[in-house]
Amino acid sequence: MELLHSFGVGSSRYISCINDDDNNNEFEITLAIGPSVCKWDIKRGRQLLFKQLHSDVITCLVRLSNSYYISASYSGDVAIYNHQWQSLVEFKLPLREDIPNDCIKIMHLSYWIDPNDSNLIYVGLSSEHGNCRVYIVKFDMTEKLASLAATLDGNLYFYGELFDCDKILVVRQDVGKDGYQDARTLKVGDNKIELVTLNWRTGQTLNKLESPGKGCTALVRDISSNIITLTRGRVIQVLDMDTLTIKWEIETAGSGLIKDLLLTTSTNESDQQKYQIIVPSSNSMIYIYNKIGNTDSNSSGSSSSYSIKSSHGVVYAMRWAVKNQRIWIFDESGLHNLSIEEQFKYDSSKVVSPIAPISQQDVPPYYQLKFHEITCCGVDFNDDGLMVACGDFMGNLLIWSVADDHIGEQPIQSHILGVPVRSLAWNACPTQTFIIVGLMDGSLMYYSLETKKSTMIDNLNDGITAIQWYNNSNNSNSPLLAVGTTGGNLYIYKYDDYAICEDDENEKEDDEEEEEVDEDEKEKIRIQCKFKLTWKKQVHLPKKGEPQDLKFGSIIHFAEIWSLCFNDQGDKIATCSEDQTIAVWMVTDGAEVSVMQGHTLAVTCVDWHDNILASCADDHTIRLWNTTNWTENLKFQTTNDVGEWHTVTYLSLVKKTNSINNNSNNNNSNNINSNNNTDSNHDNYKNYQVTKVYSKRVHLGSIEGLKWNKKKNRIVSCSSDCLIHVYKLLK
Repeated sequence: MELLHSFGVGSSRYISCINDDDNNNEFEITLAIGPSVCKWDIKRGRQLLFKQLHSDVITCLVRLSNSYYISASYSGDVAIYNHQWQSLVEFKLPLREDIPNDCIKIMHLSYWIDPNDSNLIYVGLSSEHGNCRVYIVKFDMTEKLASLAATLDGNLYFYGELFDCDKILVVRQDVGKDGYQDARTLKVGDNKIELVTLNWRTGQTLNKLESPGKGCTALVRDISSNIITLTRGRVIQVLDMDTLTIKWEIETAGSGLIKDLLLTTSTNESDQQKYQIIVPSSNSMIYIYNKIGNTDSNSSGSSSSYSIKSSHGVVYAMRWAVKNQRIWIFDESGLHNLSIEEQFKYDSSKVVSPIAPISQQDVPPYYQLKFHEITCCGVDFNDDGLMVACGDFMGNLLIWSVADDHIGEQPIQSHILGVPVRSLAWNACPTQTFIIVGLMDGSLMYYSLETKKSTMIDNLNDGITAIQWYNNSNNSNSPLLAVGTTGGNLYIYKYDDYAICEDDENEKEDDEEEEEVDEDEKEKIRIQCKFKLTWKKQVHLPKKGEPQDLKFGSIIHFAEIWSLCFNDQGDKIATCSEDQTIAVWMVTDGAEVSVMQGHTLAVTCVDWHDNILASCADDHTIRLWNTTNWTENLKFQTTNDVGEWHTVTYLSLVKKTNSINNNSNNNNSNNINSNNNTDSNHDNYKNYQVTKVYSKRVHLGSIEGLKWNKKKNRIVSCSSDCLIHVYKLLK
């Protein structure tokens, strides 16, 4: 697959970004956006750069110097670039023997530049899989060569920070995801961490500090000094890297997990040390702590603190825009740029999305840029594959152009529905002038691209989880709309674009009717008349008194429909559910045709072509079913190399090439070729060959939508990292 473009501000969750200090432009920043980088001018809301650097997601992005940038991907690809993003030296970390394929999980990067030769750069890369590993890679920028200089293996080393030629500081702790369940065999101890400095060339321990308390979730170094600050819950410690002396400890205000913070050190006119620490909080406050003078934690010194009200949510990353004056904040919704100067106070109620400065007299502007918020959910192409619609949990519906001659960084339409979006359908929509959207409160919505307004078709009083059209131009029947819900209910609507409402008939009979009807209400009635509910049925029932694995749902209370699809003829429809079954129903009356069992956990997606029905489930399997006799023809797993906890949540039969594209819930996208031999009646499948042709981590959040467009042969995915990726399937 070839990535064509990504839509959104940047990758949240493990955000990496580079502030633009080439020309000291405080309103420009470069962000990782999936496997690519993009540069934003937040003042104008313009994307200045988009370039793919890696084949999988970028997890680390750092400015090395005034000459170089460096990036690292989840799978262990590392490269150094000039400031035009031309690759100068690349290096691929060796595969680990304890994990398959490319799941190295690089999550932290540090560097040390030889003071005697600035063309020798040492880069430390921390892998968090299993018992963890730190790689030290030597880059010779004169010879344009890179080599593995050392490996520190298997001791739960997190946040490896290089300093002083051959030294490295690491945090030993038990926090962090386990990665492969059987791979993490070591344990430091509950409520305890160890700070360790080592000689990375010899592996010798130079110093160690054992400290009780909560684990570290963020560690930041001031590159101008051997000073670090790290989190222990909401306690912040400032330490000397060499001696491991705690120089300052702060019990910070606010709440929430600290994922990033800022530290600066300097010396004033009296040769006194000055520290400033910026700490975010989940209550939209930014806390600024200053200390001048003696910085031993038990000694006196002048300290002060103040706070600034922002409009951010959960903060994933912070960077300086102008040191000690303006900062960048990246949260779960987007990007913020604001002043932290104490004399200025913002009225955060005046911050407007997507881009707007607060217009207060004598207050520096506050800019923010955001598109999708919290998590994307529900995505689809239009019929010709030139546009993509996507919803999110803030109730936003955004439409993006993916036309070859116009792939824009801004949505071409946006609409606020006000309730979280769970699903939507556009492809095969009869007129292509509207999109059907399912909300979590049960509202079935009609969004018109012409009027840019939304209208409720029906209130199902049950979260809408799946929607699909059947609209075959070779079939004389009316287009059909299928809707599935959290409660296991299936609704079938017939659509008639020429339906005439009773109110319209009355208007024709009496044009001089005195009572005026609101035009919006009349339009709502006209739209509702086009959709006729033919039947509804609870097709998946809660199961009581039976042993069930309840990890993935509430099967005792309800059996949610996760996915549904029509067959090619439009006379049958398949549904799948948390009850671990796939069921097939007659479209005419809802009569049961077959119930297929075999999956051992919730069945999350189905797709149907010819007499092949494909399903995937939380049990990590994909199964192919023969719909002539409703038997399972093939079962296979595609995600053995994912490693971390995951589910297989979405799939799509790519009908032209007999391949299946599936996505796991922990961000991996897989493409599998499935070739078979059949007899003339397509009844007997034999000699299946299953080959995985693509498997990459493409998002940094769970994948929440996947669709294939036949006309353009493209795939779109959306994720809780608030990004949308569009790919071209290669032959």
